[in-house]
Amino acid sequence: MQSELDFERQLIETLTKGPSQWTWRQDIRTEEDIWNNIRQKLNQNNSDILQDVLITDSEFEQIKAQALNFNTFYDAATWLVGENGSVKIRLQRQDASLGTVYLEVINQREISGGKTSYEIVNQLQVTNRFDRRQHRRLDVTLLFNGLPLIQIELKKASVSRVEAMNQLDKYLGEDVFTGALSMIQMFVVMNEQGARYIAAPAGKKLNRKFFMNWVDSDNQPVHSGLEFAKAMLTIPAAHRMIADYSVLDNAKKAIILMRPYQIHAIEAVKQASFKQESGYVWHTTGSGKTLTSYKVARNLLRIPAVDKTIFLVDRRDLDMQTTASFEAYAQNDTIDINDTNNTKQLIRRLYSNDRAMIVTTRQKLDNVLRQAAQGKLAERTVKKIRELRLAFVVDECHRALSPEKQMDIKRFFHQSMWYGFTGTPLFAGDRKNVAGNLPRTTQEQYGPCLHRYTVKEAIHDNAVLGFKIEYKQTIADDEVEDMQSLAQYGEIAQKEEHLPPYLFETDAHRKMVVSTIVNKSRKLFGLHTHLLAGEQFGAILTTSSIKEAQRYYELFQEIKTNPTDDFCVKQKIKNLLPDFPKVAITYSVSENEDESINNQDKMAQALGDYNALFGTSFGLDTLDAYNTNLNNRLARKDVRYLQRCEQIDIVIVVDRLLTGFDAPRIATLFIDRPPQTAANLIQAFSRTNRILNDDKQYGNVVTFRQPHFYKRCVDNALSLYSNGGETSVLAPSWDVAHEKFVFAINNLRATASAPDVVMQLGDEAKKRFVRAFQKFDSALRNIRVYEQFDNEQLATTYRISQEEIENYQKMYIEALDDLRKDSDKEHPLSDIDVEYELTTVRTEEVGYDYIVNLLQSLAQEDNEVISAQTKKEVDDYIANLAKTKRELAHLIEHVWQGIQQHPEQYKDHSVHALLHHLVEQKADEYIEQFAKKWFVQEQFVRYAVDGYTPNSEQYDTLKEMSDVICQNYRQHRDTLENPLPPLRVRKTALQDFADLMKEKILPLK
Repeated sequence: MQSELDFERQLIETLTKGPSQWTWRQDIRTEEDIWNNIRQKLNQNNSDILQDVLITDSEFEQIKAQALNFNTFYDAATWLVGENGSVKIRLQRQDASLGTVYLEVINQREISGGKTSYEIVNQLQVTNRFDRRQHRRLDVTLLFNGLPLIQIELKKASVSRVEAMNQLDKYLGEDVFTGALSMIQMFVVMNEQGARYIAAPAGKKLNRKFFMNWVDSDNQPVHSGLEFAKAMLTIPAAHRMIADYSVLDNAKKAIILMRPYQIHAIEAVKQASFKQESGYVWHTTGSGKTLTSYKVARNLLRIPAVDKTIFLVDRRDLDMQTTASFEAYAQNDTIDINDTNNTKQLIRRLYSNDRAMIVTTRQKLDNVLRQAAQGKLAERTVKKIRELRLAFVVDECHRALSPEKQMDIKRFFHQSMWYGFTGTPLFAGDRKNVAGNLPRTTQEQYGPCLHRYTVKEAIHDNAVLGFKIEYKQTIADDEVEDMQSLAQYGEIAQKEEHLPPYLFETDAHRKMVVSTIVNKSRKLFGLHTHLLAGEQFGAILTTSSIKEAQRYYELFQEIKTNPTDDFCVKQKIKNLLPDFPKVAITYSVSENEDESINNQDKMAQALGDYNALFGTSFGLDTLDAYNTNLNNRLARKDVRYLQRCEQIDIVIVVDRLLTGFDAPRIATLFIDRPPQTAANLIQAFSRTNRILNDDKQYGNVVTFRQPHFYKRCVDNALSLYSNGGETSVLAPSWDVAHEKFVFAINNLRATASAPDVVMQLGDEAKKRFVRAFQKFDSALRNIRVYEQFDNEQLATTYRISQEEIENYQKMYIEALDDLRKDSDKEHPLSDIDVEYELTTVRTEEVGYDYIVNLLQSLAQEDNEVISAQTKKEVDDYIANLAKTKRELAHLIEHVWQGIQQHPEQYKDHSVHALLHHLVEQKADEYIEQFAKKWFVQEQFVRYAVDGYTPNSEQYDTLKEMSDVICQNYRQHRDTLENPLPPLRVRKTALQDFADLMKEKILPLK
């Protein structure tokens, strides 16, 4: 098996051979070399502007400090957008007679051409900003006109890419990527078995959930690191990734790199446009469809045959999150969001000679057509805009535009192409009911499917989560079977289909639903003992009518404020989260309907409750503002909603929020209404399955009526929209999950009857154990999400204790390390999944990340507004952490006290970076003490610390340090009163080092 260095050379050879334009720069070894190379490129590419007077030392220092040094990766990304693709910097010449010049750094439109150069650097040495005595070596860095924009971290085949992710996290925490490296836009982790990529993060840590694999245009995965490199890192693909397939989210201050299927869809639309053909893109809901359609519309402008692109939405959709997303994406783009009431502005934009992208509504376009038909527009205006060659991009294409309206627009703009985007296309079986020969299916309305990415494929790629569906009932099967009115129907699903609605419109039914949601859905809300208040998930309850929604809202209030023995929040739930559940309601209120008076009164009461709960002041006259606030509170994307006191748990709706609403913190959809159409079911389900973290494994759906009929409808919908079968998109039933877990335990015991026997096994037996433990870990992770499972059952029902699991896990790590050390070409690890990530013990890391993010949000506020509940939450976390990690708890306590006493000192600082700096300082103290005790230079100890892995021999990283300790034995002997014998020095020092790591340094990390 080749070494990491061999693989590195193989990667460089792959990128530099053939038609690729990469050049290997072996002379660039340090960050200073990077700067000098950038300076050379600037001189070379701007010789005419510089008038052959090269950039002076002081001028380049000015450039470095003011133009090419960024606080965040996002800041660099906004700069890299440039103006019409040209990225320039302003330089005041040292010689005043030369004036001020603007130097072009890179032109993002000159991909594979012009003045653009592409270079590879490997083993770049970078200084740790926190401790300049430490140096890091970066594996492979890709330079575009000298700018380091892509960083690749490599591992050999026997080492998981997860280790490469950990390495990048370490570098981010150490602020390695500053200075010249602050321009990085994309990180790649790679070994022989494959590669994954991710955008440079907004913070100091990479979210494992957002590392992306590469798939081809048929959604087939690429299972080789070098094949990934050929597909994505050669030229022009790598440059297009940075220039064409990235989007900047101004709201989150984040870089978004497009996923493979999004890129393939963009390319498919581009190819169709070259042929003047229309079509539609089927990308499952939740996979970033709106972002893809936005980028398609933007990139179509690069095609000469297109004068303008029209991003068309319905007025109802151009609100809330859609508007926010458009504005966030467009902030660093040459695009404006038009006022939806300003038809004049739309006409002006259409009439102008600019090749522009226009975001507009169907209603505003209707106004243009109406004014043209009524002769209210000048003849020359009508003539010019009718002749425009337009590309229409329609998001949520069925809701946004009816066949009739599209036909009207096509007749007017007779040189138009149409590209629809949908997660739920209409097929022959569920075609629209329209008049005459108008289109009834998606293909009839827009043309052929240009690219498809179904929910089944998205789940396989970890782009979205699978669904876990529970079918509950308040009317037993035997009661349904006994109903005489249903005797004419055979199977029970048919009987349920025809159950009269009034059977479910009773308080007895509703109270069973409310009680189940509140008291028997603990895991669906993330009410786990290891999660802190504020980390839980939200939910939506959808009902059949506004009247039903109102009654449910009243019952949720009653179960908290007027409980009875039979209808109350159980003490077990109160112990986990005392203020659970916090509930709100939203529905459309009309001033013109007779029934609206009652609806307005009910909504006014609900608004009063909401205002009392959150200190807001919404009324019926500010209902839109209330809905926006409620959406944001439920989505929890803003840092202020990390605080438990600012969160909502359940929102009751009829149809609102069931389409287009993106909130990864929503984990469950509760349904008490008859089944909707297949498309609407998938749309509603997809509110729940956004990727978030390890605690959210599925999108949960719970229905409360007609279970057999509901299941039939759901199965049909999933079969229709998952490309030929629903089984791969659903979580297994409880019985199946239970059976798999029991089998996994027995299988684990068969390979190793107890943890302490593992290290006595031979290599092949160890491999069997490693595979068995991975299956056990996976089975345990899966079964933990079911309400029927409780951790206390591990020792009683399943005869395996939590302590034993943790001991098995330690042996798993040791066995895997042993196998890795012994692997070679004759004994590869190809029969073991080295990429597998353990999930059984992760609660501390989750809590740490949450508390750091919470501290970051609190640092932005005045300490007077920090609630007592939030203060207690942080204090309790620190107290619990101190039981196992006293030093780390002390450091967090130090920062927490500072935020409370002097918040102004923390407003513009990263809490994560500050804590990392404090941790490194404390670790340095321990390293210094160890070095003095054993008469060894700190650099050798630090090298051993950096390369240390628990439960591994670490021969390579420890040998150099232990050799120096032995060489310096004379100092040891002459200094200490009771020196060790020479033969015991190495062994004792290594044991002391192991104790240092396990007892002092690792607990800090």
